[in-house]
Amino acid sequence: MIITFVVAMSKNRVIGVKNRLPWVLPTDLQHFQEKTKGHPVIMGSKTYDSIPENRRPLPGRTNIVLTRDRGKTYPGCLMAHTLGEAITLAAQQPGSEEVCIIGGAHVFTEALPLANRIYLTEVDAIIEDGDAFFPELDPVRWQVKEEGSFTKDEKNEYGGKFLVYERTGKFPIVEPGNGRNEEYKAQLERILASGQCPFCPNGETLKEQEIIYENDTWFVKHNAFPLENTVFHFVLTPKRHIEFFDDISDAEWIGLKACRQWLKEKYNFTGDALYARSGELLVTGATVAHFHCHIIVPAGLVQVSFGSYHLK
Repeated sequence: MIITFVVAMSKNRVIGVKNRLPWVLPTDLQHFQEKTKGHPVIMGSKTYDSIPENRRPLPGRTNIVLTRDRGKTYPGCLMAHTLGEAITLAAQQPGSEEVCIIGGAHVFTEALPLANRIYLTEVDAIIEDGDAFFPELDPVRWQVKEEGSFTKDEKNEYGGKFLVYERTGKFPIVEPGNGRNEEYKAQLERILASGQCPFCPNGETLKEQEIIYENDTWFVKHNAFPLENTVFHFVLTPKRHIEFFDDISDAEWIGLKACRQWLKEKYNFTGDALYARSGELLVTGATVAHFHCHIIVPAGLVQVSFGSYHLK
């Protein structure tokens, strides 16, 4: 399954004015039909309300409406109350090899880290009174190509071009927005500006913080920003720059085990938790792209809540 956005945007990133499209573009509507027909579509309730009554629910597609109001229903639509619930519902529908998210601004912003592709119509207009905007796209994460264009004529209020954005599979070396406090965010901003991975040899973190153990493949240090309610919080970093869990070599697996064994013997703990995050930082919440593991020793019983279970 891939998650696709289908959206039209002005040159100043406006996608709506007072819950309405700020243009009349039959050519773009045809493009929208071609891209979404046969696939589940996810939208916020304001986007659904903006569709003319005689055209909703959108035919030939499962319509999934996202709303916080658990009492709200729309005839012929499936209702969801979180983005995760909406995607889970969409995955069970016909045509779910591609799930289309069609608005509005808040839904686009929340779902952007999960999107694989964006069909974006760039409308040749500046809309001064816009109140809904499409989020900025990071050129590190996204590459774009033009798929076609159309001109202003008696039917289309403006001209425009059809763009397709695809993931590059890359992301920044750090993600300051994921920092847990302002001091850490400021440090990450400095690292991002430097362009130097903080976990690689000669990087800021390894230069400034004591390495308490190392072997042929890993460094181990105390976390400079330990989690609350932990006796110990260690960060284990491979010496080789890798960004995905699947990139760990056999030698690095052996080295990781040796690191944990050394820590256990050195600090004499009777229980610990090991966790790691891999890939897109905006999905995982990690701050550094260079793959790393955390070993924590809690100060007491740790209870983790993953929310309520889905009931069939």
